[in-house]
Amino acid sequence: MKIEIKVNVKNFNGGPKVKVAIEEDILFCEQLSKQGVKLITIDSTKSLPCKLSIQHYGKNMKKDTKVDTHGNIVSDKALIIQSVKINEVILTNEIFLFTFTKDDDTIIKNTNYLGYNGKFMIDINRDNLYSWYNGLQNSLVSEEETFSYDQFKKEIFGE
Repeated sequence: MKIEIKVNVKNFNGGPKVKVAIEEDILFCEQLSKQGVKLITIDSTKSLPCKLSIQHYGKNMKKDTKVDTHGNIVSDKALIIQSVKINEVILTNEIFLFTFTKDDDTIIKNTNYLGYNGKFMIDINRDNLYSWYNGLQNSLVSEEETFSYDQFKKEIFGE
């Protein structure tokens, strides 16, 4: 299985430490010190189904996030997942279907920003990658809101 993870690195105070693993096997472990877009490429002999994890670790929240006097983040040690390619399947919008679990077990949904210590998990729960991807596509479509003209009128015209 070939895996390509495209990330945007925020390198405040040395950059994030990242581990990529399938189940318990660590396939990549490195501190990403150069700011900007990086492509992490991994070849693995693991078979499907499996769980792919992208872990951000070693961050000290007091030292590795620069905040202004208003509490806004000015600079950070973090990474943003832009896409994950598994063989020929590319996940972009589908990334937001997976969860990031902080080290304190807090679950963050609908994010591709790894600014805390924790794991972003991609559970490939089928042995056929294309069937699994099709299921993700269907869940994206089914989560969209259906348009209601009556609700739209109420919101716009207050009727």
